Amino acid sequence: MSIKQNGGVFGRNPTFNDVTIEGQLTFDGDIDINSDLTIEGTMTANDVNITDTTPNLKFTDTDGNHLANFTQSGSHLYIDNDSTGDIRFRVDGNQDRLKVNSTGIDVIGIATMSGGVYLGGTGAANLLDDYEEGTWTPTVKDNSDNSATASTATGHYTKIGREVHIVCELDFIDTTGLVSGDQVRISGIPFNAATLTNNVQWFNVMGKSNVLTTSDSVAVSIQDTFGYLRLKKAEDNLGVWLAVSALTSGTAKMKFDLTYCTS
Repeated sequence: MSIKQNGGVFGRNPTFNDVTIEGQLTFDGDIDINSDLTIEGTMTANDVNITDTTPNLKFTDTDGNHLANFTQSGSHLYIDNDSTGDIRFRVDGNQDRLKVNSTGIDVIGIATMSGGVYLGGTGAANLLDDYEEGTWTPTVKDNSDNSATASTATGHYTKIGREVHIVCELDFIDTTGLVSGDQVRISGIPFNAATLTNNVQWFNVMGKSNVLTTSDSVAVSIQDTFGYLRLKKAEDNLGVWLAVSALTSGTAKMKFDLTYCTS
């Protein structure tokens, strides 16, 4: 080992202004550094303590373009990446478990192989493994699968686990071409309903115009694995479904939201 010393004092407790070390330097005690320490290569140490008003530990790769900083300010520890890459937390050497970047957080491997997150426990019933949101296009039809037209036909949905919440808006429904005595159906729902005992159904009263009379309340229903919705007068019994003739062609409007379970 050679030490090139430029300035400073040798003695029992030597001090150095600038030191270049070629080879290996071993300390049996503490080393106190009151300015910057730059290390090129590998450093092995039991403990590294950095004391400053805002201590900062910085890692820079050889091209100088990718920087990582560990900075303490007050009671907070900040970990940041000066490059366009992400910050990753790993186990077993190279198994990513958490990635943080400018677009968000990607949590990996805290659920089953199929993905998901356990909430409130680690049993199968606690696993949230499905979240989805999007749009769907509602279409008014009759029993014979004839389709009506509408000036506005929009739908949105959010699926959390097995629960699906849909929103639908249909304006100025033109029923020309539909069979007047057939049931009114609304097709295009994003997921079929689950098969439940006794044909359990879900109802919700809709906002509507020119569907039956102004004073009538209309409910929307989904049943079992049917891929469509049906309508009924809210006061009527199950199985009494609205016919196409209940809609005033060209002026009928409806808007509703509905929550149901899928398989």
